[in-house]
Amino acid sequence: MQDARWLFFDLGNTLISEERAWERRIQRLVSSLERYGRRRANEEVRAALREASEEFAPRLITRAIEKLIDDLECRKLILAEARYDKELESPYEGPNRPFGRCGRATGSGLSRISPLAQRNG
Repeated sequence: MQDARWLFFDLGNTLISEERAWERRIQRLVSSLERYGRRRANEEVRAALREASEEFAPRLITRAIEKLIDDLECRKLILAEARYDKELESPYEGPNRPFGRCGRATGSGLSRISPLAQRNG
């Protein structure tokens, strides 16, 4: 690490698309809510997630569930069922492009770390 000049943290939807994983999670959440007698439309769940994001909630899914239902015990059950499928994440096409542009525009070393953005496997 002594030779490293840059360290990049992907905090979501920068290099890796989380769209499919979140869509699956929303579907699970809607199904769980319905199973526990609290029917909600996909758009209601998305709106709760958006609001949680706008509030900078540390855990979006937990805050969204809080917005959707009042029952504490039911919240725990639903949260347990609404897991996130990390295996559905996928790299964006051409993940080197954002770094290459940034490196050229600023003269920074960002383009040198772009191979780290590639996923193994």
